[in-house]
Amino acid sequence: TLLGILMVKIRSSERLTTVSSAGCDLQVISLYDRYGEDFNSPWRIKQRVFNVGSQDCLFRSEKINVVNLSTIKPGEVLEREKLSQDAPKLLDVEISVGVGSSSLRTTTVPLYVKP
Repeated sequence: TLLGILMVKIRSSERLTTVSSAGCDLQVISLYDRYGEDFNSPWRIKQRVFNVGSQDCLFRSEKINVVNLSTIKPGEVLEREKLSQDAPKLLDVEISVGVGSSSLRTTTVPLYVKP
């Protein structure tokens, strides 16, 4: 299985990971910021999965609330957002990707998530 992962630190609260696996080419961006200007404002955690490839990709990750397989078409993005009272943590999170349900491959990517 050919698996390519490239991680780039854009700034302290944003991570870009490129995933090439099971026929899919994705860019996964994970970021967080304060939701509001007050010191006690909750943290907003965002996940964006861009399909930069040329074919539909199936995607699943329970940790970012994509429990069922979702299709991401070329040039499209899948987005998830959560709020947390506690500061997010950068963890390796499992994702499953593939061009068909029989070609799904599971890998991990660093994502900011609720502690």
